[in-house]
Amino acid sequence: MSYEDQHRTFPLLSTRLHRPALTSRLVPRAHLLRRLSSGLDGRLTVISAAAGSGKTTLLCEWIDSLATERYAWLALDEDTNDPVRFWRYLLTTLATLSPGLDTQLLPLLPAMQSDHYFLTTLVNRLNSTLNLATVPALLFLEDYHVITTPILHHALGFLVEHLEHLHIVLSTRADPPLRLARLRGRGQLLELRDADLRFTTEESAVFLRECFHLMLTPEEHTLLYTQTEGWVTGLQLAALILQDQTHLPRVLQTLKGSHRYILEYLTDEILQEQPESIRVFLLHTSILERLSASLCDALCQQQNSQEMLTHLEQKNLFLIPLDDERQWFRYHHLFADVLRIHLRQMPPEQRNALHLRASEWYEQRGYRCEAIHHALEAQHWLRAVSLLEPIARSLIWTNGEVITILRWIEQIPLDLVRIRPRLCLAYAWLLLLRGSPTDIEGWLDAAASAPAETAPFTEVDHYHQRSHTSTVHSQISALRALLSGLRGDCDQTLTLCERAYAQIAPDDYVHLAVVQNAEGLVLQAQGQVEPACARFLAASQNMLIQGVDSSANILLDRAAQTLVIQGKLHEAWQVAQQAIRLGSTPDGPTLPNACYAYATSASILAEWNDLDGALATITQGIVQGEQTGNTDFLCDGYPTLMSISLARGSFLEAQTALAQAEEVARKRDIALKQASIATARASLWLAEGRLEEVARWQKRRQQQKQPIPLLLAEMLALIDARYALLTQQPQEALAILDPLLPAAEAGKRGERVLKILLLQTLAYQALKSEQAGACLERLLPLAEREGYLRLFLDTGVPPDRLFAHLPEHLRASMTVRAVLRAWRQPSLITSFPSYEDRSIQPLLEPLSPREREILHLIASGESNQEIAETLVIAPNTVKRHIGSILAKLGVSNRTQALVQARKIGLIS
Repeated sequence: MSYEDQHRTFPLLSTRLHRPALTSRLVPRAHLLRRLSSGLDGRLTVISAAAGSGKTTLLCEWIDSLATERYAWLALDEDTNDPVRFWRYLLTTLATLSPGLDTQLLPLLPAMQSDHYFLTTLVNRLNSTLNLATVPALLFLEDYHVITTPILHHALGFLVEHLEHLHIVLSTRADPPLRLARLRGRGQLLELRDADLRFTTEESAVFLRECFHLMLTPEEHTLLYTQTEGWVTGLQLAALILQDQTHLPRVLQTLKGSHRYILEYLTDEILQEQPESIRVFLLHTSILERLSASLCDALCQQQNSQEMLTHLEQKNLFLIPLDDERQWFRYHHLFADVLRIHLRQMPPEQRNALHLRASEWYEQRGYRCEAIHHALEAQHWLRAVSLLEPIARSLIWTNGEVITILRWIEQIPLDLVRIRPRLCLAYAWLLLLRGSPTDIEGWLDAAASAPAETAPFTEVDHYHQRSHTSTVHSQISALRALLSGLRGDCDQTLTLCERAYAQIAPDDYVHLAVVQNAEGLVLQAQGQVEPACARFLAASQNMLIQGVDSSANILLDRAAQTLVIQGKLHEAWQVAQQAIRLGSTPDGPTLPNACYAYATSASILAEWNDLDGALATITQGIVQGEQTGNTDFLCDGYPTLMSISLARGSFLEAQTALAQAEEVARKRDIALKQASIATARASLWLAEGRLEEVARWQKRRQQQKQPIPLLLAEMLALIDARYALLTQQPQEALAILDPLLPAAEAGKRGERVLKILLLQTLAYQALKSEQAGACLERLLPLAEREGYLRLFLDTGVPPDRLFAHLPEHLRASMTVRAVLRAWRQPSLITSFPSYEDRSIQPLLEPLSPREREILHLIASGESNQEIAETLVIAPNTVKRHIGSILAKLGVSNRTQALVQARKIGLIS
């Protein structure tokens, strides 16, 4: 859904994006204006003072004194605690400073899983846009105290820390939970507080005299000033009453106590002084956050609201204009609070009627969210449900306002929610997004058993500005299929997918894609990678039709992964690059989900032995995954980094990467991810020569009885075969591998076929069987077509031995020559121990990764001191490692060690 479509469907209240207009009744406060201007060299200004202290008026006066248009304004309220809604408003107002910022970043909001990446993009854009001016631009956040969401406080702190050309100004009733002490110590914070904002005696005298024409004796003025302590609102309330001089003695004697007491006392006095029509108008309209003549007419069922609003402004009755045209207003917050206290004395049915009229007015003008809010306040549950149901899916998927819609649904009685199938379905999606999958089935059951709809309903398609028909039951089936797929229940998932396909309307592209995705995951797990690839590609196209690029991006990457398993590296590379391009815009940021394709691309580059390119690519993906909090990707990205690090001989980096993957997987608690990472751990143990750890892991696996998807079972079998070879059991390796080959060939899993053939080659070589050559003859043409190199290098077997019995025409192949060139690189450290025949002086104990590294450095001619400097370790540590190497090789000096190491294939 485009930015323009989103605003047409869910418009923002423009009055929140404009500073209030100033009245003509002002007391010049030049000393405060100078202080505010003096803080522009810093990062943040905080005006923290009690309600009614004149914060907003002062800021508006300051803007006028600066004569600048380089500012953005946002009036906050409790609804903006929803992060997506907060950012929708903030980006829209910031677009006045950086045109196009909203259209660039708003599409990222629904997919945003963490705010760090989003904030970094925002900061970079603003810094590059605003750096041309000599004076910083200004961002005003009014009433920041209403924000209670921790991630928004974190976000604001990030902006304050990193925005170089935007000065942020907060008006608040309480200090924000930011690092104020740190900013204060750096001289980057300006603070104004209650004591600063209080009127001086001179200012209060001018205020009473010039704004209210109130002439008091010096004694009377001193008493009033003392009682109100220079509190602006207290003085204003008192002045309204004291215009009738007969009240003077009583008010001055009674005006004692806290600001709250003074406020309520004086407001009561003011209300009693008003005509009945004004008093009723004030009470009735106090339910509104923003007032317009048309809205007030509908609420009060009268036609003179414009005259009423004009009268209130002229009488200075705490009505604040929100635009220069005087079309929208709001009450001073303190005044509105007291009015609402009086309103609570009204019978509930009368209050509810007011909210109901407000809801109808907002609905008629397309402000659906505000209409829902007032319907809920009216406790008109059926109306709230009827307003919410048609837009629930778009609020979730297009806007991403999960917190807001959850709060709304949870206000509605559960019994009513349970009989509304579309609401049940929306709530189930919300629970899935919130990470509460155990509760979802119950809500799907409720949706399925709710009163059936006799005809398909029409739902506005907020992804593509069109309409389609769908049914609740088809959406239930789609979500059940996805849940089953996530649980790894393959048979049930395929059954549910078939049922969903029969129910989903042909033009319901989103739910078609959901089912195709679920089916693709299951087919992939079962090893049917070719049909799985077709499902992912079809699902990505359906998401693209609907404009859901973030989901299409993931689905394209899944298709690329299946192509890798098929052994089609070049085709997989093209699809992965398409996914990366889809996740990027020409002049904008990368979508958060684009990180998936970086892992697939990196693994392909690694197989082509472009290890530098692979490392740079996976690093880019992991950085993005960490910034966006994409733990699903990181469960795959870290193991990819592990494999690349092993290929580079960086064992410590490989161990670190895998430890990070294990930590993320524990938090995710997804069985399939944990099993895949456990397989990566076994591969690392094999590379390190820790065969006893692998043996214990195999024993634990044998004790587990749960079924394993075919693709994972195949990976486990390959590890078992590698273990058998490393423990000099070639016959056992062949017993594992022989049944795998025809199954992999039948399933068109070309990559697995290559790995099986290579391990068979090594097993037959260990047995000195001529079958080794036959396996290689089958393997090489397949590998050469797609450019496989690490497949051979990672065996640790020198190429001249690996390819020793090949026919001459195959020894001259491009793959063999490329493997030979790569092997002869001085820096090459293979990532796995050699599978060479251990009958020649077999090692009683394998070399550790560090010992293998030192052995290669000895072979390159480095002295002990040079090795210590290369590895950044102590010379004594080098001597200790060399002693261990000599003992394991059964030799007494470095020269003998190199000879023996070459014999058994540890070095070439």
